[in-house]
Amino acid sequence: GEERRALLRRVLHEARVPVILDADALTMVAEEPSLLGYVEGRPLILTPHPGELRRFAAFANGLEAEDDPIEALRRFAVTHRLTLVLKGATTLIAGADGRVFFNVAGSPAMATAGSGDVLAGIIAALLAADRGRAVDPAEITAGAVTLHARAGEALEARFGLRAATASDYDEALIEVLRRAEVARATMDGRGTPSTTDRGGSPIVQQDRPERC
Repeated sequence: GEERRALLRRVLHEARVPVILDADALTMVAEEPSLLGYVEGRPLILTPHPGELRRFAAFANGLEAEDDPIEALRRFAVTHRLTLVLKGATTLIAGADGRVFFNVAGSPAMATAGSGDVLAGIIAALLAADRGRAVDPAEITAGAVTLHARAGEALEARFGLRAATASDYDEALIEVLRRAEVARATMDGRGTPSTTDRGGSPIVQQDRPERC
């Protein structure tokens, strides 16, 4: 309703911290695109799934372009100076500077109610931990997506594909962070900690995505 929309306008206008929009807030932005203009000088992160993304098509020309969907996401993020996270089997993170990150980790066990809320919380936590050090918000968001995906893999290992709930992420995240600390302690000679126990980074970056 209008009261919630007014609250969102106030939050976007007055907040002095990074802003993450998900769920109903994305619907309100799709209905009132000018809301994106209320955020200036602060990181803005949108975290839609494909169904929510389609609601933006009315004002984001070409956002659903089937011949080049990755380029469409990149263009939207650059135009509106924000970070766009398209959640899916391969989550895409498009940054305001034109880079696009592809997360190739994760598990079908993550397809449970509240999983997206957990992701939003992880993004918020990492942005808060940055404490204004000006680390690129797209990179922070890509790191959050990685943690979320690795926790999803831990959920699958413990509960299988169907039994996990969002509340189970607590212990899964602790397990993933503990493994990361071990990897940090055993970093290689270049001083680069391993980001995955499977070898190689689960995040792939393209500065200018090729057509797909």
